[in-house]
Amino acid sequence: KLNWINQHYMRKLTVEEFFAAAKPHMVKAGYMTGNEQGEKLAWLEQVVATAKEQVSFGAEIPQAVSMYFADDFNFETTEAEAVLKEESVPVVMKMFIEELQAATTVDGLTVKGIFKSIQKATKFGGKFVYMPIRVALTGNQHGPELVEMIPLLGAERSIKRIKNSLDKAGITLA
Repeated sequence: KLNWINQHYMRKLTVEEFFAAAKPHMVKAGYMTGNEQGEKLAWLEQVVATAKEQVSFGAEIPQAVSMYFADDFNFETTEAEAVLKEESVPVVMKMFIEELQAATTVDGLTVKGIFKSIQKATKFGGKFVYMPIRVALTGNQHGPELVEMIPLLGAERSIKRIKNSLDKAGITLA
């Protein structure tokens, strides 16, 4: 019950307050020095903000954002890996990679538009578009919103992570 109460409190914090609560834990985890400035600091603030809805207390934040700091990862579960073995995955991934490469900017609106475009072209429901992309990017079936995460990773890193995950799962794109 205390975790639930604390989670409620954490969600009510402003982005600045949430980052301040995260900072000592991020430093301890080695994800930051505490002296970051400029673009690096802005990126870290955005990364930390993606954990706001997922954590109950500050010490959980580094684990919730760890996916941004390691491009080589394993699948969380066999179920997560199985998501990538769905029949629809090669088509979805190929379209996603092509549209992401073609995008002139990679922001939340662009990513959302790419997802809608894939759904419209394939007639696949959201689960068959979002879930395999999430698993390919993170190895997990749960995590931050993809429209927040992909712009923070950037197109190049996102594509590299997807291709690595597909290779691990033994999936080839047509």
